[in-house]
Amino acid sequence: MGRSTFVSILALCVSLHGGDLLTPAEQVLKELRTALTVGDADAAKQLLTEVGGLYRYPANRDEARALLALAAAAARDKDPAIARAALQAVGATGAPAGAAVLKSHLRSKSPLALAAVQAAGKLRHETLIPLLLDLARTSADLTTADQAFFALGEYCGAAVNVRKRVTEQVLPLCQSISKNRNRWRRLRAPGLRALQRLMARRLNSLQQFVDWWRFRKGSKDPFSASGG
Repeated sequence: MGRSTFVSILALCVSLHGGDLLTPAEQVLKELRTALTVGDADAAKQLLTEVGGLYRYPANRDEARALLALAAAAARDKDPAIARAALQAVGATGAPAGAAVLKSHLRSKSPLALAAVQAAGKLRHETLIPLLLDLARTSADLTTADQAFFALGEYCGAAVNVRKRVTEQVLPLCQSISKNRNRWRRLRAPGLRALQRLMARRLNSLQQFVDWWRFRKGSKDPFSASGG
């Protein structure tokens, strides 16, 4: 039984005994506020894992807004573990407004850059694309750069025009990085995986992607079987 289901049953039982009925979102909001106030990191992290699911359903508009706002506030917590969990929660909501929360952390020197990158891949917001490209290009932490490529590959689920724009930037980025032998040795696999997902083609070399894209990029929908 999931915790949200448990919370729903518990709230119903309270109601039947004369108490106030809390929705699952209200219950999590109440408990999360308490955990953040008293500094209970374990409870806060567990509760933050529920924010994304509740945001999409069954929270109403006001509850969803409150869930996102509380997760955004938790992303500024002095405990890095809570802040990381909060960024993941922001990403899990899929809320466009969450992009503003991630932007300040999508830079190489941020201690939360990796968590922000992973959350950005879930949001797939257009304003995050340049920041992800920059991290893939320049981050000294190659794990963060690797995950930036993964996040860029997530735009395979975006609208065709956005997906095309990302592809047209990831391809030359890979070409540029390939000139740095040491960096490309580490990032070749994540770079090619991002291109495979964006183009929906199981090609095995950068040159194959370059050639395929040269042939297809002029199509209205270069990713469709017919080419649009």
